[in-house]
Amino acid sequence: MDRSPSQGGAGDGSVSANLKLKVGSYEIQARLTVPAAPIKPQAVLPALQSLVNAVVDAAERELEGSGRTVSCKAGCGACCRQAVPIAEVEAYHIRDLVEAMPEPRRGTIKARFAGAKRRLQESGLYEALQDPGKLSLKQRQRLGLARALLRDASLLVLDEPTVHLDADAAAWVAATVEALRGTRTILLITHDPGLAARADRVVALDAGRVVAPALAAVR
Repeated sequence: MDRSPSQGGAGDGSVSANLKLKVGSYEIQARLTVPAAPIKPQAVLPALQSLVNAVVDAAERELEGSGRTVSCKAGCGACCRQAVPIAEVEAYHIRDLVEAMPEPRRGTIKARFAGAKRRLQESGLYEALQDPGKLSLKQRQRLGLARALLRDASLLVLDEPTVHLDADAAAWVAATVEALRGTRTILLITHDPGLAARADRVVALDAGRVVAPALAAVR
């Protein structure tokens, strides 16, 4: 890493660093510029984001060189609807970005955050997420389901959502699935007869093969 004053000189009060990294067979060169004076941690995020973008771009080029592509693109919204952990400094930065948005965009984004918080509170996970290291197995499974619901996708795939759960937790999952009826397509993979009985259609498998009746309506 080479460190040198920024092109603006000492007058702009910033310092730059030239970075060289390797991602697979690609070499990345980036120049990061940050203020020299003490600043809030979130002020450094744009510089770090530029480095992350350079690494991602190199990884995408390597994939494309092997004939593969990345389906997720900027603006597609696939990741924006997932519940993901972020650092405190990132939360402050997001807050500042949202507050700087013009209306009605600012109000729309705030409403989405409020909706996500409400869903987590309704699931009983909001308080638990304040200390995720203490989550029980039941809470982790409920969190997984809550994360899936936050995406608000048209297709929801639930793989053994009641396994290892006690009766109360399994009943909560069943009630949640029932409440989603008619709002989206749900592909439910389960060994739980009670949960399977809530499905509109059932495909039974034995040793990896469909057994008769292959497609049976149960409701």
